[in-house]
Amino acid sequence: MGSYTTKRVIGFLRDLGLDATTITFKADQEPALRSLIEDVKQRRGEVRTVVEESPVGSPQSNGRAERAVQTVKAQARTLKIALEERLGVEIDEGHRVVAWLVGHAASL
Repeated sequence: MGSYTTKRVIGFLRDLGLDATTITFKADQEPALRSLIEDVKQRRGEVRTVVEESPVGSPQSNGRAERAVQTVKAQARTLKIALEERLGVEIDEGHRVVAWLVGHAASL
């Protein structure tokens, strides 16, 4: 508990004004995601957090989430290309700014 990602999720919920509101996470059975959701539930304490798991082998049941991932990836890619063109350099995928770009793209 207390991972960077958990803190980011909690902060995101707070920024949206949902820190004291019942929320529902829709997730697949990926262990890392399940762990994150459990951490978030614990950090939220008494605030109700509902978890809906999609059926095994059914990615279409997470269609909206999968589309959101595609959108964020495309936005992050666009931001990276724009930054590279502006700076006149190629930015390695492992560079710290790429992690920031993805988070920024998700917030747009």
